[in-house]
Formats: sequence, structure tokens, C-alpha cells
Amino acid sequence: MSAPGSAEWWTDLAGERPKLSRDLIAEAALRVLDGEGLDALTMRRVAAELDTAAAALYRHVENRDALLVLVVEKVLGEVDPAVPPGGWRERAEWFARGFRAALTRHPAIAPLLVSVPTLGPNALKAFEGGLRVAAEAGFPDELAVASCQAIAFVVRGFAVLQAGDIDPLVVAAGSLGGVAPGALPKVEAFSADAQPTQADELFEFVLASVLDGLAARFLAVTGREPG
Repeated sequence: MSAPGSAEWWTDLAGERPKLSRDLIAEAALRVLDGEGLDALTMRRVAAELDTAAAALYRHVENRDALLVLVVEKVLGEVDPAVPPGGWRERAEWFARGFRAALTRHPAIAPLLVSVPTLGPNALKAFEGGLRVAAEAGFPDELAVASCQAIAFVVRGFAVLQAGDIDPLVVAAGSLGGVAPGALPKVEAFSADAQPTQADELFEFVLASVLDGLAARFLAVTGREPG
């Protein structure tokens, strides 16, 4: 056995594999998800990623459903809850863009956004950040919660749409597929000259529209502009 603190001792430490934990399992699962997709995300595959037996995982994670929850929670941990100072709208935009960026880095997560509960610490920290932005702008409690949910729905919806094989965010010019000429004159006129709408541009448009609506609702409820 090498002496503690010797070069050999440090080399031995570097070669040791850390003990399994839920966090390490979640990290490995996210690597599998990013590299191979959702269908490949199994307990056996994650165990192989960690160079261990599948049975070892079950001591920390009950089943695949629990694994999926941990993966979503891991991605939500990339959303920075520390929203910078500024006006309500700028802070809300910053939060929404940061949330979207985290989901965009892991496109295979999209199907889980509508099927996995998000009540873990990271998810709640992100929600806390959004609520803080609304509360500090003077939003009443119910409107603050609704505003956070509305922004989250926009971000999640775009993530799900963009993850599809056919991207509905892009309007392709001239694709009227089988519609008789003259049957849809407005669509035909638009389609003849339309340029593809990029996802980023459409996201910003929808986000701005939602924030406009929230500001109008705030004004109607409080009689003033959000701070």
C-alpha cells in the first residue's frame, strides 16, 4: 500500500471510480440521452456508461421512470435562478431565454417535458427565480404564478415542437400539398413570397406577445405598469 500523500497514493486515488450516487447516475443518463436519444435510455445502458452492473443502479434509482425524473431534474439544474437586476420585462426575457437554452442543449429531453413531474429541487429553484422576478415587479400572487406558468408553457412548447422530425416552426414557401389552385387564396399569396420563419425569431415574437399580454393584465388588475 502506498504512503498517504505520496505520488503513488495520488495516482491510486485518481484511478479510483467514485461511488455511485443519484447525481452520477443522472449525469450518465443525460450523456446517453444526448448521444443516443430517449429510446436508448435504459437502466442497463446507463449502467454500461458507468461501467457497473445494472443491479448496482437499482440501489439508488428505483426504475426507469425514476431515472427519467432525475434526467429532467438534471437539465433543469442548468437554468440559472439568479436573475440579474433590471426591469420586469428584461428579467422575464432573460429567464425565458435561459430556460430555453437549457432545453435546447438537450433536445431529446423534449418528450419528457409533458410526461414527467417537475417537483425536484432544481425545478423548484427555477420556479422560485421566476416568482421572484414577478413579485419584485409588484405582481399579485395569483398573477405572479400565472405569469411564470405562461412563460414556462411557451418555452416548453417550443422545445417540444423543435424536437420533432418535421419542424412546424418553419413555414416552407410553396408547400400547398394537393390543395386545388384558388381554394386558399390568402395562403397561396403568402406562400408565393414567404421566407422560412426561423425558430429563434418566432420564439422572440411569441415571448414578446405573451409578455405584452401579461403587462396588460397587470395594468388591468393594479392600474399601473409592472416595475
